[in-house]
Amino acid sequence: KPDFLAVQVVVQIKFFSGLAKKSKERHPDKQRPASFPAHANPGEVEQFLAAVCELLDKWGRRFEGERSGSSLYTFAKVRSQLQKDGVVLPMPDAYRHVPRPGTAP
Repeated sequence: KPDFLAVQVVVQIKFFSGLAKKSKERHPDKQRPASFPAHANPGEVEQFLAAVCELLDKWGRRFEGERSGSSLYTFAKVRSQLQKDGVVLPMPDAYRHVPRPGTAP
């Protein structure tokens, strides 16, 4: 199934949207998720939260065409709600791409 990973992630959508909301916090201690390692520096926390926001934005855009009752459409609803809540999501041209093994970045 091509959307297998998305189906697995949508089950934990509240967890991921909670992480995305932490990106709004200005104080590094409030940004740090409870389960994040204490030795991680604020820059690492910020990068992680940015990656979560990017994932939710990408998949929100990807699945906005699904029927509204579908579990994958939940990504589109969450993306919209995060925007209403003031979470800054990246524009597609700002997405970071991870190179595949053996290719240049």
